[in-house]
Amino acid sequence: MRLKTATSRRAAWAVLATLPGAAFAGNLTPPAGPVAPTMKTLDQVEPRVPVSSLPGSSSALHVISQPGSYYLDTDLVGAPMLNGIEVLSGNVDLDLSGFTILGGPGTQNGIAGSAPSRRVRVHNGFIAGWGGVGLQLAGAPASKVERVVVVGNEAGGVILGSNSEMTSSCVVGNSFDGVIAEAGCTLRLTTIRDNLGTGATLGPGASVIACEIFSPDPLGRALDVSGAGTVRGSRLGRSRFDGGSASVRGNSFELAVDPSPGQFGIEFSGDNYDFADNVVRLLAQGTVNTDWVVFFGNNQSVCDNAILCANPNFRARYMLLTSGNVSLIKGNKIRGIPDLGAGMFVSGVSNEIEDNRLSVKPGALVWVGIGSDDPNALLVHNTVNSAVGANFLALQSGGQSLGASRSDRGGGAEYDFNFSPDGGPILSSGSLGGNSNPDRNVAHD
Repeated sequence: MRLKTATSRRAAWAVLATLPGAAFAGNLTPPAGPVAPTMKTLDQVEPRVPVSSLPGSSSALHVISQPGSYYLDTDLVGAPMLNGIEVLSGNVDLDLSGFTILGGPGTQNGIAGSAPSRRVRVHNGFIAGWGGVGLQLAGAPASKVERVVVVGNEAGGVILGSNSEMTSSCVVGNSFDGVIAEAGCTLRLTTIRDNLGTGATLGPGASVIACEIFSPDPLGRALDVSGAGTVRGSRLGRSRFDGGSASVRGNSFELAVDPSPGQFGIEFSGDNYDFADNVVRLLAQGTVNTDWVVFFGNNQSVCDNAILCANPNFRARYMLLTSGNVSLIKGNKIRGIPDLGAGMFVSGVSNEIEDNRLSVKPGALVWVGIGSDDPNALLVHNTVNSAVGANFLALQSGGQSLGASRSDRGGGAEYDFNFSPDGGPILSSGSLGGNSNPDRNVAHD
């Protein structure tokens, strides 16, 4: 049987060997001529140019004038009156490779992107000590900055052109604004703090996602946003929003620096803001003339926020002030209302004040928990806890009867199911209609 099987195998191999194109080994004779490499070089696989090999100009130590991939192979030290690296082309990738672009007295910008540059990517390194701006990409829209530390520059940290993104970076200790970004820019997972000026100034359509932005300067702000935008999941200091239609949700505001006279803790100017699910911690001392969270405009949605007073010596005029019409102020919690002020005051017409809870600091000299000058306000299910004596007003309406209904049911403001369990009266210049219980205001028709 074994002999038969072996014979069958030999016959099969013999048949295969006669088939056209059958081959079982290559030519073992080397080709004529010298031996040459057959693999691609690293430059062929990923062509990269060391910045140190680039020529300079009258304005920069090194100039990138062609698209491509560039890298630092050592620290770059600045020279007076010059930029460090000037980018004059689009589609440039600049890898700092963990090295530092280090300025000095009289130097200009660390990295400067000028027209027609665009889509410039800068990543993985440090920019420090320049006499101008550390990273100046105003002339390079649609650029990207990743994993870059920008510190100690005289004229500011970073300037971004429109539709650019900065992520996983750190901008600290610069002598002017930390980040200035034009329209449509995104800041993500970035820390901006201890800059002398505003932490981040952003144009319309900006997004701030999971950042940490603070400013120690009473004349500056942590965040200043113009126009519509989105701010999510960030830790922020004193901020200003201008132009309306921004969505500010799920952030933690820590107000540790007293604003200058005439300024506010968090300011919204314009219509259609969405301010929800934020926590505002008031850590500064404030004054009797300070307004901390302020809205100027119509159609605001101010819902489900917590405003917490953490400083025992805190002072304020208003902890939450809205000035405008047709706004919804709902589900907010305000704790530790301070001396000589109000927890919440709503000015304007046709506003709805619902399900808010206020807790007044024991012994505080407060004139009102929730106040409104709205002749057609709807106040429903608000609760004010107080222990401050008879002069405290839990709820106050301006100049209108607190009778049975709003204007759609006969005129006047409507107070339904509001509570003042600790004795603060509900007061207006009119009457409470058939229900005059100072401790509980129950709906009545």
